[in-house]
Amino acid sequence: MKIKQGRNSLCSCGSGKKYKNCCLVKIPRETYIQFQVKKSVSIDEIGYNFKDNQIMFRSNGKPIPLLNPRTEIGYKRKNKKSRKTTLSISANEYHPSLNPLNFLLEYDYIFAVDTNTKIINIQGKDTNVSVTYISQGLIKKEDDKIITESVDIAANEFHNYKYDPEKVGWKFACKIIANKLNLTSEKKVCLIVDSSLGDLSNFNNKKPILGDWVLPENFTLVYASAESKDTAANMLLKRCDRKSNEILEEIKRKNSNDFLIPANDDDFYTHTRNWILVI
Repeated sequence: MKIKQGRNSLCSCGSGKKYKNCCLVKIPRETYIQFQVKKSVSIDEIGYNFKDNQIMFRSNGKPIPLLNPRTEIGYKRKNKKSRKTTLSISANEYHPSLNPLNFLLEYDYIFAVDTNTKIINIQGKDTNVSVTYISQGLIKKEDDKIITESVDIAANEFHNYKYDPEKVGWKFACKIIANKLNLTSEKKVCLIVDSSLGDLSNFNNKKPILGDWVLPENFTLVYASAESKDTAANMLLKRCDRKSNEILEEIKRKNSNDFLIPANDDDFYTHTRNWILVI
């Protein structure tokens, strides 16, 4: 189901501004709600809550629980038939929102993680170097505006990855976040990533990601593009992308193997190095 934003509706980027005063000047964005219903259910009524930008589906006057509902923001690429998705997030099964950031507010903690990789000549040897950067988003709603702040959490360097470095970064991020927060099972954690969009639903349903490693029980992966500034989630991921690239440039400049630690046999890389963040 595709919904075009009205000029006077709240912009889906979460700024709290009307669409005409915010993102209308960009390549037109479209908000999609994707879902399935049971074959035995027919939708005979669609309602819209203007205050919370929520859609409700009913059958015989009763709300219908949707299967795998997702809210997505995207746009049509110039001179191409394909569509670029800039944000994809799970939605409420009874009343999905046209503003996907409303769903982010249901999480206890929000983090973003990004991993960038370059071949860098270190001490005369070309090395595949990946840097994972993690930031926490402090997101709250005030007077219909989404207020966001970011806090840098951790950065780590990996050499000679054996598998997808993005997924190695996810595993590192989950470990760091769990240790930092001393999480209990009832706390919900959103982890924003920018890869494997088509596989995230499977990963959230505990399909193995790396070897036999699966996503921890209280974590949910959400997709956002670092190439976009559409929402607070995109901006948080964009920060991780920028910081990761800055560290890669610093590694190239220093040209040093100091403080490198050999990996364990069951790790997905050969060496690692922790970076101390200056907050």
